[in-house]
Amino acid sequence: MDGPLPYFNVPQNLSHAATVAARIRALIAETDGRLSMDRAEAVCDALADCRHSDPDIEMAEAIKLSAEQAGVELVEMIELEGIGNDQIGQRVRNLFENLGEGKLGSEMGLRAGENPASLQRPL
Repeated sequence: MDGPLPYFNVPQNLSHAATVAARIRALIAETDGRLSMDRAEAVCDALADCRHSDPDIEMAEAIKLSAEQAGVELVEMIELEGIGNDQIGQRVRNLFENLGEGKLGSEMGLRAGENPASLQRPL
């Protein structure tokens, strides 16, 4: 793909990010990705306090940064273990979008196996 990747600019929603992280964990549980599973657990742990509501602004930034770092590490493990696929990639993109990092999510989703021609991807 030439030029910058298109991305969705979604407002931060940590409670939905926590839901998406749990979905990623469930998909990875169906693979042989042990290292990826450890990192998926770390993302879920980072967002655990956000499952039912968003935290206050100060706490939200720390949670976001922790989840973002764990998410990047997750993608690295997905690549290392070769377990990426379109479903995982779409949810990885959605995770970062809900962390308020749509541009990073567009890249991470592709690295995690999202089909670049998917109709779910931004135009």
